[in-house]
Amino acid sequence: TIVNGLGDISNQDVLEIGPGMGIITQFTLTASKRFRAVEIDPDAAKYLQEHFEKIELIKADFLKVNLRDYYSNEFSLIGNFPYNISSQIVFKIIENHDLVERWVGMFQLEMGIRLVAKPKDKKDYGILSVLTPFYYDIETVMTLPPQAFNPPPKVNSIVVKAKRVNHDF
Repeated sequence: TIVNGLGDISNQDVLEIGPGMGIITQFTLTASKRFRAVEIDPDAAKYLQEHFEKIELIKADFLKVNLRDYYSNEFSLIGNFPYNISSQIVFKIIENHDLVERWVGMFQLEMGIRLVAKPKDKKDYGILSVLTPFYYDIETVMTLPPQAFNPPPKVNSIVVKAKRVNHDF
């Protein structure tokens, strides 16, 4: 599952992007050392507060959140990333690679393929294919057809996990 991609989070602070109705939240909230979630939708935020009493909610657009306002130490990140802003989310993770130690995300299949693409994959190889592996070891966890969801989206999905690369320079 998506949460298992983070590994042992019992000593980790975890931030979930766009928890919606808490499908991932229910597994990470109690398993992590400290859990926070960023939710922009007011209805979803209200739902989360009503159903998860210990949730620390940041009611904001993740792309506008200054992560250093909330974290001074490393943390892990997880999310079913909104497909229309998923590349911007990855750029923000890379921008904050000193804080984001590992992350797991669900993406639209084509986006995820670009993240794990190698130079030989000319059609899918692009800026994120070059940047992401410089900062993170990234791999595919699983792919999911639309039928795996209710309601089914019009696209296939992919889950990828990434662990920060430690450079010695």
